[in-house]
Amino acid sequence: MLVAAAARTNTGRSERRAIGRLMIASSVAMRSLAQEPVWFPTDTAIDAATTAAALGIADIAFDRDVPAGWRPYSIRSLANAITDLRRIFPALDLSAVHVLFRMNAPADSALAMHDPRTRTLHLPVMTWAGTLSHELGHDLDRQSAEQLGIAGYRSDIVARAAGSDPRAGGGAGNERLAASLRALTEELSQTPNVARTITERPAEIFATRVDWFVAQALARQGISDGFLSAVQDELLTGHVVHPERLQGSARSRSLLTALEEMTTVSAFAREEQEPSVQTLLRWSLAVPVDRRVAADILQGDAPWMPTRLLGDRPCRELDARATLVRMAAESRARGWLRLRARWTPDNQRTTLAHAALGQAPWSSAPVDNRVAALRDYVLLELESGMELPAGLGAFAAQLANRARCSNGS
Repeated sequence: MLVAAAARTNTGRSERRAIGRLMIASSVAMRSLAQEPVWFPTDTAIDAATTAAALGIADIAFDRDVPAGWRPYSIRSLANAITDLRRIFPALDLSAVHVLFRMNAPADSALAMHDPRTRTLHLPVMTWAGTLSHELGHDLDRQSAEQLGIAGYRSDIVARAAGSDPRAGGGAGNERLAASLRALTEELSQTPNVARTITERPAEIFATRVDWFVAQALARQGISDGFLSAVQDELLTGHVVHPERLQGSARSRSLLTALEEMTTVSAFAREEQEPSVQTLLRWSLAVPVDRRVAADILQGDAPWMPTRLLGDRPCRELDARATLVRMAAESRARGWLRLRARWTPDNQRTTLAHAALGQAPWSSAPVDNRVAALRDYVLLELESGMELPAGLGAFAAQLANRARCSNGS
């Protein structure tokens, strides 16, 4: 249908515009599947039993109402997704996992479901894409409980037991795993602006963190798998990668410790990576700042001068990331000053407001002083005034500290 719509001829300007918007929307919607190999209904496909044996899973089955023509595509997509997942977890044991493709959802509003009793993945053919990391995260959780002879998910058990069930510990390795699983929920409860009483199940928090961990690790390898995770689709992530469960530390040491106790984690996925330029830029521009203090600085009423905030390191020693943080803080400061000047009526603008708007013949020197003061206040807030987001930690705080250098500007 998309190709047919785009291939129309003799269209007017408004129709061409509508087709162009349709092409952009379709491209964005499909971007998480952009690396999927091309498949045609006539392609030869391996049968379910052979694929299950090759993947090391118990079996692959279909409900009777799943059309026969859809089954080869589902089998191939499952095989590709599990192959990508084993790049992260090379020793992942799925020998007791059953896969059942269905036409209808197993429960209300469920895109897919993991049954802990039978270790069966219920995958509706219309909605399972993007859920596999999450559901297999549940299976890792279930495997850990089975090893101790406990029913349910290990993460739920350690959260409820809190030391009352001796089987939840049971050995140094298991105690370490239990502590790590419990910490995942505690990290969420300690995050600012999150209710202290967490209503999310610990098992769901763990599975969501696994999903995010897998997507991040694959992204470092330049891999996007839309059947493993839906994190790249802003319209669907709320169903599986729930943002509430990712507040605090999405890539926490607690998660990695728990995963290492459950299965083997590839070396490249264990490595701590420097945050991307985009992550740093967003962090620098989003930190909350006390507007009253900022207003005092802009009016020249702050109780301290810019020199009190500047460090004793010359700016020529800054690395690229610290320079980026400094530039972002300065850009934010200059933008605030200009915005305040624009909001001031022409007949009430001060010399500083005229200079901030670049109007002649006023000098820009007073503006530069205000920008420097406000920039360094923003850097101070970046260093100590907020809970650092996932993946940044103390790394970003040190960048903000280094960015407070002295170069006379």
